[in-house]
Amino acid sequence: SAGATSAAEGADRLSDGLSTLRTSTSGLPQATRQLADGSRQVADGNRRIADSVGAAADQVDAATTTLTDAGAEVRQARERALSDLRTYVADHPDDTSAADLLAALEQSRLDAALNDLQTTAGTVRQAAGQARADTDALADGAEQVAQGNARLAASTPALTDGIGQAADGASSLASGTSTLATGARDLSSGAAQLSTGLGRLDSGAADLAAGANRLEDGTAGLHDGLVSLADGSAQLSQGLDDGVSQVPSYTDARRADTSDTVADPVRLATDYLHQASGNGEGFAPYFIGLALYVGAMILWMVLRPVSQRLLAAPVAAGRVVLTGLQPALVIGAVQVGLLLAVLILALGLSPNHLVATIGFTALVSLAFIALQQAIGIAFGPTGRILVLVLLMLQLTSAGGTYPAELTPTFFQRLHEVLPMTQVVNGLREAITGQLDQRFWVATADLAVLALVSLALACLAAARNRVWTLSRLHPAVSL
Repeated sequence: SAGATSAAEGADRLSDGLSTLRTSTSGLPQATRQLADGSRQVADGNRRIADSVGAAADQVDAATTTLTDAGAEVRQARERALSDLRTYVADHPDDTSAADLLAALEQSRLDAALNDLQTTAGTVRQAAGQARADTDALADGAEQVAQGNARLAASTPALTDGIGQAADGASSLASGTSTLATGARDLSSGAAQLSTGLGRLDSGAADLAAGANRLEDGTAGLHDGLVSLADGSAQLSQGLDDGVSQVPSYTDARRADTSDTVADPVRLATDYLHQASGNGEGFAPYFIGLALYVGAMILWMVLRPVSQRLLAAPVAAGRVVLTGLQPALVIGAVQVGLLLAVLILALGLSPNHLVATIGFTALVSLAFIALQQAIGIAFGPTGRILVLVLLMLQLTSAGGTYPAELTPTFFQRLHEVLPMTQVVNGLREAITGQLDQRFWVATADLAVLALVSLALACLAAARNRVWTLSRLHPAVSL
């Protein structure tokens, strides 16, 4: 058994080695054929190169010969020209141009250049001859390599066939020795198993007797378990019957609603209370108020808040104020008309409540004109600065460009009291929203502002009718 095993292992190694050799050399015929074809292509290409180089060498040889002959002719022509020019200079000594030309030709480096040209032509001719000889040698060598590769490609199939036959024989030898070794091992192990089996047979008979006793005990336990299983099955059946009666029964519609609710328990619905068509409708109230306030400023720069002649006349202060207010109100109405015409007709503003928009805009113009008139009467030229300061405070606290809650606390407090806030709120409701409480609150605030401004203007006008020492410039000294 040991000898057969060793022989089988050796035969296996021999078979593996030959199989590897056959696998490694399986592509050798094709590779040598490709090598032979490639060598033939290289030999043919080198022969074509040698022929081309030979033709080029012949052309170079002819060209250099022609170049050498041309150099000799140029040298002879130069000698003839120098001889003729020397004769001419000797006959015409006054001709300085000819003398200069003669000196230049005698000093010319043409001879040296022609010598260099002839030397270079000889070198080129020699190099061309050497190139022709080298390419011929290269072509002859490539032809020899191609012929050798062809002979190698022709003999390679026989070599690979021999390797294949040897590999097949080694495989058969390995199979036979392996079978022999297996049989010897089986014979040896079978004898040992026979001896061991006889011992187990003796002990197995005793185990069989003990197992028969345990089988009898297990059969009794199985009978008791089957009785318990029957009782449990009856209880399960009764419980399933009770559960079926408690399962609710839904209609198809109810099941569809329930499935929708379970799948999507929360649904988001978006709606606009007062939708604006663009940012322009949101910014329009702010810039309408700004335009009317600035328009009132420019108006009181042109007009006087109160007539000094009327102050000196014996008329009531209210009449004096209203007399100065009337032309301002007319111009303010024109401003309102032009402003709304441009917004609606040119810029495409479409208010939800056109009449309310026109009326509220006129009220805004009236309130700002009356407010600035009262400030102008009470403070004089200094009032223009106060009007400008009031404009700056209103622009930053009106909430026309972004919510006032995003501004510092100081501007939030101004937002609650300055009139521009009510202007923005009222115009937004009239243009985009509804005429709700905010619109009427804004209308009432601006109306109160106009009335209070008129009352203060009347009081200031009455006070200005009394000349005091502080109003005299220069002051009167007693």
